[in-house]
Amino acid sequence: MSAANLGGDGGDGFPEFNDGNVIIIIAAGYQFKLHLDHLKRSAERFRKLFAEGAASANQSEAVYGKLSRITAVDEAPAAPPPRKKAKKADATHYLVLQGVDERDLDTNCGVLVPTNKDAIIQNPMIAGNLNAKIEQRYIRLWRNVLGALYHADMTLDQTDLATLIKDSVGMVSIARYLGCLPVVSYRIEHALISQGDTLWKSILNNPVAWMDLAWRVGARDIFKECLIHLAGIFHRLTADEKRSIPYEVFSKVEEKAQLLERYKASVDFRLASWISPDLKPGPIPPGGKVGQDHGRTAYADQIYMWIAQHLFDHFLKFAFQNGDNRGAPDGGFHFYQTIYRGGDAYLKKSDQDRFHQGDCPMTPKAQRVLFNAIADLKIQAKEVVRPLFTNAAKIDREKEKLLHFTCVPVTDEELEWLHIMKGIKKGKSRGEGEGEEEESDESEHAVA
Repeated sequence: MSAANLGGDGGDGFPEFNDGNVIIIIAAGYQFKLHLDHLKRSAERFRKLFAEGAASANQSEAVYGKLSRITAVDEAPAAPPPRKKAKKADATHYLVLQGVDERDLDTNCGVLVPTNKDAIIQNPMIAGNLNAKIEQRYIRLWRNVLGALYHADMTLDQTDLATLIKDSVGMVSIARYLGCLPVVSYRIEHALISQGDTLWKSILNNPVAWMDLAWRVGARDIFKECLIHLAGIFHRLTADEKRSIPYEVFSKVEEKAQLLERYKASVDFRLASWISPDLKPGPIPPGGKVGQDHGRTAYADQIYMWIAQHLFDHFLKFAFQNGDNRGAPDGGFHFYQTIYRGGDAYLKKSDQDRFHQGDCPMTPKAQRVLFNAIADLKIQAKEVVRPLFTNAAKIDREKEKLLHFTCVPVTDEELEWLHIMKGIKKGKSRGEGEGEEEESDESEHAVA
């Protein structure tokens, strides 16, 4: 059996170290040769297995003089044969993976069973006989998890989103069984984040599925990205999608969605009461008197801007009346985006022409002055809705042309909440009762 089939370097290093003293057989022909002390330090399962003496070393056969022998009463004792030199004890420990259910690989990762060299020689298929395709996937997942204990890079199948999530869930299942989730969760998240835009686009397209994975793994950055997107699209999630969000996380998603609604309500109030800064002559100084800046001439000089303000208010009035703001099916996104874009997105020249052709005819020159006043006002109004278009997510809003808001902040304290809820905090995990210990960042066996 050789680890070469696992894609090792062919030299001394993970997955087969020359000085390794624990052989872990995942499938027929596939093994890891690792270090007892390092495994015990890194994962609770190995501490338990070896502490109980379950994975005992292969013992040498006893010398002839210690064997029980039965001789006939009337027979003279035979002369003892020459004493055999005792073989040196094999200090290697053997573990074999068994109990794998092909129907449920993601939650049933199998169990490691102590064995010995003779049993392996007598039964090369001791690790079972999995479907070849499933076997290769399972070997890869176990390699990734055990490799994480040696700081080795993970190999992810990026065929599609479903496969990527499925593999990550499988690795979490293995890590939970071994009791090394803090080490592996960090590695899984790091491997996923290294995909860059591919990951962020996948989360954008399916934040519900990714939230489930982020919760399982305890992945801070992925959790944050999912939470931001789910808050932005909460109004259009179906009942089934809401049920798919982990129960422990749903209240946090709902809380962020409500925060976004308060942001939009605040913007609505500011829009309804907003007056262009150009129309405000400034306050009267304390103890002062109303001066020329507050007289008829000053206001008369701003007549075109006042007309522009009137048209803007009409636009808002009809939008609110039609329910285009936060109560709209799209959460008001199109309405707020229209104001944010400005320009010809609304109150364009054709709209103004209808205004002049109807109630308020103007000379061509007056129309041009009003047109410029409206253009200035739209630039100013953009600032009122700008907070809704700040981006707290990793995804590029403009490039991906998002149709929801990503402005809801997620604080470091809330990410700590994730780790506390999962029992993972600064390298520690309760691991569903496994009592995992801190990850050791430095190891004599770490892969460079």
